[in-house]
Amino acid sequence: MRALYSARDVDRLAAAMEAGEELSLTRSMGGCTVTVSTLRASRAWEVPMLARVRIERGAVTSLQTFPSLEEAMRSL
Repeated sequence: MRALYSARDVDRLAAAMEAGEELSLTRSMGGCTVTVSTLRASRAWEVPMLARVRIERGAVTSLQTFPSLEEAMRSL
């Protein structure tokens, strides 16, 4: 699924993380839709920004939140 995101997509997400901005990029292939987004972290996290991966396959949705974009992209 990592192939759904180009190097430019990853650069855009990384820039958003660095700037403290929220951004979502959604890509689809076959019956699978993947959204990677950046969001501000709550005080419970030790980082200012988080990366979230949402994977939808039919009626099943998986959502994971990571303290770094690198970890999020490795999960794909």
